[in-house]
Amino acid sequence: RATSITRASSSSSSGDDDYVVGAKARAASALLSAAFAATSVMQPGIASAFGSEIGLSDIKYEPTECPANQYMPNKKNTVCLRFTATADNNQKRNVEAANIFGFIDDQQNNSAATVNPTGGSRTVLSGLDAPIPGGKSQVSFVVTVFKDSLDLGPLKLKGFKAEPSLSDVEKRFKPFDECEMDPETPGCVS
Repeated sequence: RATSITRASSSSSSGDDDYVVGAKARAASALLSAAFAATSVMQPGIASAFGSEIGLSDIKYEPTECPANQYMPNKKNTVCLRFTATADNNQKRNVEAANIFGFIDDQQNNSAATVNPTGGSRTVLSGLDAPIPGGKSQVSFVVTVFKDSLDLGPLKLKGFKAEPSLSDVEKRFKPFDECEMDPETPGCVS
């Protein structure tokens, strides 16, 4: 099958190969769509675990000590900030975990977030492995920023929101703790 796709991408004098490959691609796409729909119907809990965005407002930040397992690309030029915000969960149900998205710019309009140094992509700033109840509630999360950006003055925050996730998913991406990194560390149980 890979041969057909490769052949179709090169020039073909008859055009028949392109049609056959196009038909195969449409058929494969239809089968994948049907499989996804069937899986969603058979396991509705998985699809309903995710939901619409949760707005974040009244966002404030302050420097904090970096957690031991926090991502820090350069310890000399990285500062951890603890953000607090009001979450407006209008889904009428608790959300068990979420990913925090947004943009953090410095006074020169450069990205201050270490996970998005160019500011050109929408990326997760922080994971929130804590429930967000329906209605309004306070949330807190830690983000690393470049010290040079913070030194320029107040940071500009744009487009902050939480996207519902599953706690099990968030735990998979949680950084390793000291014992997971080195089980021989004193105090770790082997």
